[in-house]
Amino acid sequence: MSSPQPQLKATARARNKRGAAANAQLIEAAIRLFAERGYNGTSIAEIAAEAGVAKPSVLYHFADKEALWIAAVESLWAEVDRFFADNWPATVSPSRALLEAILDLFIDAAIRWPAYIRIPFIEGATPSWRSEWLVDRHFASHVTTTDRILRAMQRKGQLGNGDPVHFQAMMSSSINVIVAQSAMWNRTFERRFDDAASLKQLARLTLDKMLE
Repeated sequence: MSSPQPQLKATARARNKRGAAANAQLIEAAIRLFAERGYNGTSIAEIAAEAGVAKPSVLYHFADKEALWIAAVESLWAEVDRFFADNWPATVSPSRALLEAILDLFIDAAIRWPAYIRIPFIEGATPSWRSEWLVDRHFASHVTTTDRILRAMQRKGQLGNGDPVHFQAMMSSSINVIVAQSAMWNRTFERRFDDAASLKQLARLTLDKMLE
Protein backbone atom coordinates (compact mmCIF):
# COMPACT_ATOMS: atom_id res chain seq x y z
CA MET A 1 0.00 0.00 0.00
CA SER A 2 1.45 3.38 -1.01
CA SER A 3 2.11 6.07 1.57
CA PRO A 4 -0.32 9.03 1.60
CA GLN A 5 2.54 11.42 2.39
CA PRO A 6 3.35 12.54 -1.20
CA GLN A 7 -0.32 13.24 -1.90
CA LEU A 8 -0.69 15.17 1.37
CA LYS A 9 2.39 17.26 0.58
CA ALA A 10 1.12 18.02 -2.92
CA THR A 11 -2.24 19.08 -1.51
CA ALA A 12 -0.53 21.34 1.04
CA ARG A 13 1.63 22.91 -1.66
CA ALA A 14 -1.42 23.61 -3.83
CA ARG A 15 -3.25 25.11 -0.85
CA ASN A 16 -0.26 27.31 0.00
CA LYS A 17 0.02 28.44 -3.62
CA ARG A 18 -3.67 29.38 -3.75
CA GLY A 19 -3.33 31.19 -0.42
CA ALA A 20 -0.32 33.19 -1.64
CA ALA A 21 -2.15 34.12 -4.84
CA ALA A 22 -5.23 35.25 -2.89
CA ASN A 23 -3.03 37.24 -0.50
CA ALA A 24 -1.31 39.02 -3.40
CA GLN A 25 -4.65 39.72 -5.08
CA LEU A 26 -6.01 41.33 -1.92
CA ILE A 27 -2.89 43.43 -1.43
CA GLU A 28 -3.04 44.73 -5.01
CA ALA A 29 -6.70 45.66 -4.58
CA ALA A 30 -5.98 47.32 -1.24
CA ILE A 31 -3.15 49.40 -2.69
CA ARG A 32 -5.41 50.67 -5.48
CA LEU A 33 -8.23 51.67 -3.13
CA PHE A 34 -6.06 53.10 -0.36
CA ALA A 35 -4.33 55.26 -3.00
CA GLU A 36 -7.67 56.47 -4.37
CA ARG A 37 -9.72 56.88 -1.19
CA GLY A 38 -7.36 56.69 1.76
CA TYR A 39 -7.61 54.41 4.77
CA ASN A 40 -10.69 56.06 6.24
CA GLY A 41 -12.50 56.09 2.91
CA THR A 42 -11.98 52.41 2.20
CA SER A 43 -13.84 49.49 3.76
CA ILE A 44 -12.99 45.81 3.96
CA ALA A 45 -16.10 45.08 1.88
CA GLU A 46 -14.90 47.43 -0.87
CA ILE A 47 -11.48 45.80 -0.95
CA ALA A 48 -13.12 42.38 -1.17
CA ALA A 49 -15.28 43.57 -4.08
CA GLU A 50 -12.26 45.08 -5.84
CA ALA A 51 -10.38 41.81 -5.45
CA GLY A 52 -13.40 39.76 -6.52
CA VAL A 53 -13.69 37.77 -3.30
CA ALA A 54 -16.10 37.54 -0.39
CA LYS A 55 -15.51 39.72 2.67
CA PRO A 56 -14.72 36.73 4.94
CA SER A 57 -11.83 35.88 2.59
CA VAL A 58 -10.18 39.19 3.46
CA LEU A 59 -10.48 38.54 7.18
CA TYR A 60 -9.16 35.01 6.69
CA HIS A 61 -5.88 36.43 5.35
CA PHE A 62 -5.67 39.62 7.45
CA ALA A 63 -6.79 40.21 11.02
CA ASP A 64 -8.38 43.59 10.24
CA LYS A 65 -8.15 46.63 7.98
CA GLU A 66 -5.14 47.98 9.86
CA ALA A 67 -3.18 44.78 9.23
CA LEU A 68 -4.15 44.86 5.56
CA TRP A 69 -3.08 48.51 5.20
CA ILE A 70 0.32 47.74 6.72
CA ALA A 71 0.77 44.68 4.51
CA ALA A 72 -0.24 46.64 1.40
CA VAL A 73 2.09 49.56 2.11
CA GLU A 74 4.97 47.24 3.03
CA SER A 75 4.49 45.36 -0.24
CA LEU A 76 4.43 48.60 -2.24
CA TRP A 77 7.51 50.02 -0.53
CA ALA A 78 9.42 46.77 -0.95
CA GLU A 79 8.94 47.04 -4.71
CA VAL A 80 9.99 50.68 -4.79
CA ASP A 81 12.98 50.08 -2.53
CA ARG A 82 14.18 47.28 -4.82
CA PHE A 83 13.84 49.66 -7.76
CA PHE A 84 15.91 52.29 -5.92
CA ALA A 85 18.56 49.75 -4.94
CA ASP A 86 18.86 48.43 -8.49
CA ASN A 87 19.08 51.89 -10.07
CA TRP A 88 20.78 54.08 -7.46
CA PRO A 89 23.31 56.49 -9.04
CA ALA A 90 26.84 55.14 -9.21
CA THR A 91 28.37 58.48 -8.23
CA VAL A 92 28.54 59.17 -4.51
CA SER A 93 30.02 62.67 -4.62
CA PRO A 94 27.45 65.27 -3.50
CA SER A 95 26.69 67.45 -6.51
CA ARG A 96 23.89 68.78 -8.66
CA ALA A 97 24.38 65.78 -10.95
CA LEU A 98 23.75 63.44 -8.01
CA LEU A 99 20.62 65.34 -6.98
CA GLU A 100 19.32 65.24 -10.56
CA ALA A 101 19.93 61.50 -10.76
CA ILE A 102 18.12 60.90 -7.45
CA LEU A 103 15.18 63.10 -8.46
CA ASP A 104 14.96 61.32 -11.82
CA LEU A 105 14.84 58.01 -9.97
CA PHE A 106 12.16 59.31 -7.61
CA ILE A 107 10.09 60.55 -10.58
CA ASP A 108 10.43 57.24 -12.43
CA ALA A 109 9.19 55.46 -9.29
CA ALA A 110 6.30 57.91 -8.92
CA ILE A 111 5.21 57.30 -12.53
CA ARG A 112 5.52 53.53 -12.20
CA TRP A 113 3.85 53.35 -8.77
CA PRO A 114 1.53 56.36 -8.33
CA ALA A 115 0.30 54.88 -5.06
CA TYR A 116 3.81 55.46 -3.69
CA ILE A 117 3.00 59.18 -3.81
CA ARG A 118 -0.75 59.16 -3.32
CA ILE A 119 -0.97 57.07 -0.15
CA PRO A 120 1.42 59.32 1.83
CA PHE A 121 -0.24 62.40 0.30
CA ILE A 122 -3.63 61.34 1.66
CA GLU A 123 -2.46 59.92 4.99
CA GLY A 124 -0.03 62.78 5.63
CA ALA A 125 -2.78 65.38 5.56
CA THR A 126 -3.73 64.80 9.20
CA PRO A 127 -1.91 63.25 12.18
CA SER A 128 -2.64 59.54 12.55
CA TRP A 129 -0.95 56.27 13.37
CA ARG A 130 -0.53 55.80 9.60
CA SER A 131 1.36 59.04 9.01
CA GLU A 132 3.58 58.28 12.01
CA TRP A 133 4.14 54.73 10.75
CA LEU A 134 5.12 55.97 7.27
CA VAL A 135 7.65 58.42 8.71
CA ASP A 136 9.17 56.02 11.21
CA ARG A 137 9.21 53.02 8.88
CA HIS A 138 10.17 54.55 5.55
CA PHE A 139 10.53 58.32 5.21
CA ALA A 140 13.07 59.03 7.91
CA SER A 141 15.90 57.13 6.19
CA HIS A 142 15.27 58.81 2.81
CA VAL A 143 15.15 62.25 4.42
CA THR A 144 18.41 61.58 6.26
CA THR A 145 20.18 60.52 3.06
CA THR A 146 19.06 63.63 1.16
CA ASP A 147 19.92 65.88 4.11
CA ARG A 148 23.50 64.57 4.14
CA ILE A 149 23.86 65.31 0.42
CA LEU A 150 22.48 68.84 0.76
CA ARG A 151 24.68 69.69 3.75
CA ALA A 152 27.77 68.34 1.97
CA MET A 153 26.94 70.53 -1.05
CA GLN A 154 26.62 73.53 1.27
CA ARG A 155 30.05 72.84 2.75
CA LYS A 156 31.50 72.68 -0.77
CA GLY A 157 29.84 75.97 -1.72
CA GLN A 158 27.55 74.28 -4.27
CA LEU A 159 24.37 75.24 -2.44
CA GLY A 160 23.22 78.38 -0.66
CA ASN A 161 23.15 78.79 3.10
CA GLY A 162 19.41 78.21 3.46
CA ASP A 163 17.91 75.55 5.66
CA PRO A 164 18.46 72.12 4.03
CA VAL A 165 15.00 71.14 5.26
CA HIS A 166 13.49 73.91 3.13
CA PHE A 167 15.49 72.77 0.09
CA GLN A 168 14.32 69.21 0.58
CA ALA A 169 10.71 70.37 0.95
CA MET A 170 11.00 72.29 -2.32
CA MET A 171 12.31 69.25 -4.18
CA SER A 172 9.81 66.72 -2.94
CA SER A 173 6.63 68.75 -2.54
CA SER A 174 6.50 70.08 -6.10
CA ILE A 175 6.65 66.56 -7.53
CA ASN A 176 4.39 65.02 -4.87
CA VAL A 177 1.61 67.56 -5.38
CA ILE A 178 1.51 67.20 -9.16
CA VAL A 179 1.55 63.39 -9.12
CA ALA A 180 -1.06 63.20 -6.35
CA GLN A 181 -3.32 65.78 -8.01
CA SER A 182 -2.50 64.97 -11.64
CA ALA A 183 -6.12 64.87 -12.83
CA MET A 184 -6.73 68.43 -11.60
CA TRP A 185 -3.46 69.83 -12.94
CA ASN A 186 -3.90 68.18 -16.33
CA ARG A 187 -7.43 69.54 -16.72
CA THR A 188 -6.61 73.02 -15.41
CA PHE A 189 -3.80 73.64 -17.89
CA GLU A 190 -5.05 71.29 -20.62
CA ARG A 191 -1.73 69.51 -20.80
CA ARG A 192 -0.11 66.58 -19.08
CA PHE A 193 2.00 67.33 -16.04
CA ASP A 194 2.31 63.78 -14.76
CA ASP A 195 4.58 62.34 -17.46
CA ALA A 196 8.24 61.73 -16.69
CA ALA A 197 9.57 64.40 -19.07
CA SER A 198 7.42 67.19 -17.57
CA LEU A 199 8.19 66.18 -14.00
CA LYS A 200 11.93 66.02 -14.67
CA GLN A 201 11.81 69.46 -16.26
CA LEU A 202 10.04 70.75 -13.15
CA ALA A 203 12.66 69.11 -10.93
CA ARG A 204 15.45 70.88 -12.83
CA LEU A 205 13.68 74.24 -12.51
CA THR A 206 13.45 73.63 -8.77
CA LEU A 207 17.18 72.84 -8.62
CA ASP A 208 17.92 76.00 -10.60
CA LYS A 209 16.15 78.04 -7.91
CA MET A 210 17.95 76.20 -5.13
CA LEU A 211 21.37 76.71 -6.69
CA GLU A 212 20.97 80.37 -7.68
